Amino acid sequence: MDKVDLIIFKQAYIAQAKRCFCCGQPCIFNPNGFKMIDKNFYCQSCQDDELRDVEELLNRETHPTIN
Repeated sequence: MDKVDLIIFKQAYIAQAKRCFCCGQPCIFNPNGFKMIDKNFYCQSCQDDELRDVEELLNRETHPTIN
């Protein structure tokens, strides 16, 4: 195994070890689409949901509804 093969193997191994915290999809399918939110990795679709939830929570804290 030469140096290039070793680098590719290492990247694939690291990517496969990462999984979406929400749905469990392995990172190897789309390593660039994964982002870390609150120390957890999320795939693109779950990431959008998570950011939407965080945004909604922030809106509730800054603009509380009066009952």
